Order: sequence, then structure tokens, then C-alpha cells
Amino acid sequence: NSLFMMSGLSNRENPLTQDMQQLDGTAYELTSENNGQLVFTSVTAMEAYKPYIFVAGTTGKSFASFSSRSLVEGNPIAATAGNYTFVGTKEATQLVSDDDVVYFGFKASDGSFVKVGTGSGANVPAYRCYLSVAADKAPATAPTAVFQDETTGIAEVRVAQDTPAAIYSLDGRLVSGNGSRVHLPQGVYIQNNRKFIVK
Repeated sequence: NSLFMMSGLSNRENPLTQDMQQLDGTAYELTSENNGQLVFTSVTAMEAYKPYIFVAGTTGKSFASFSSRSLVEGNPIAATAGNYTFVGTKEATQLVSDDDVVYFGFKASDGSFVKVGTGSGANVPAYRCYLSVAADKAPATAPTAVFQDETTGIAEVRVAQDTPAAIYSLDGRLVSGNGSRVHLPQGVYIQNNRKFIVK
């Protein structure tokens, strides 16, 4: 995984909208935030100077194929979601969190965000990205990333298992915690907010 900002690469035979086909992996853009959980949605085309997270595939192809391209003039475009701003750099930048702003870098080894300290901070190389948030809005823990496929956003479907509900007598006493009707004496009972009769 890598955090990067796509520079304005110029090549008439292969415009940016086709660049993703050359890479083995998926690029994600920041689309929303919910209680410190940042949602990144996959993209099929990249915009120059906009920040992305790239999740590499298995073949090991990288951005090396773009090394012969020339840069087009432009400035970083910030993406904002909730209280967070996701932005890239055109040159190496030293970040130090302080009383006004807290920065988060990306730890590629496990795909997590880490808070940049207030001491020596962290160096962000050129054409890489970082998160920032106003210090008074900063969470106690680093935000987490959720990656969604653009087509559905559904990562997993779980089917609920039917578990027998507890059984109660009419006066509200629990008579069967596991929902078993075996060995119940004759009478009227309640299970799943419905009455039933044992004869």
C-alpha cells in the first residue's frame, strides 16, 4: 500500500484516464468520514495533483513505467471528508503536529495511519500524501481506513443465524433460556413477542 499524489503526467498516447490499466493494483480516493473511520472508494481514472491511496496487486508492477513522462504544471488538490483533509506534496515536506493542527502519515507495512509527533515530526517525500485535522477536532486515536469498491461498496455479506429466543410465562418469568419447548408443562407462553400454547 502506498499513499501518493498523481503528478500531472503528460503523454498524448496514454492519457491519465488509461494509466490505471497499466498498474497492477487499485487506487482509492477519500470520499467520506464517519467517527474517525475514513472511507476510500476505488477509482478507474486519476486526476492530476489529487491524493490517492494505491493498493498494489500481485505482479509487482509499479509507477516505474511513468518515469519517462514529463510533469504538467499544477498544484495539489485537497480532498476533505468530515474534519480531515487529505493532501499531497510537490516537494519533500517536514510535518510537525502542534496546538493548531495534527498530522497523520501512512504506515505502508500494515496499512494504518499514524500520528505525526510534536517533536521532530516526520518527513513526507515529494508526491506523497498526508492527513491533517484541526487539533481541537483531532481524535484520541489515529483514524482507520475502509476501502470500498466503487460499484457496490459491499465488502462482505453475513447471513444472520436463527437462534431460538428465550421463552417466558405469562407473568414474565423466564422458563427456557435456550428457547427449547421440550419439557414445558401445559400452559400459555411467550416467545418472540408471540403467545403459544403447550397442550
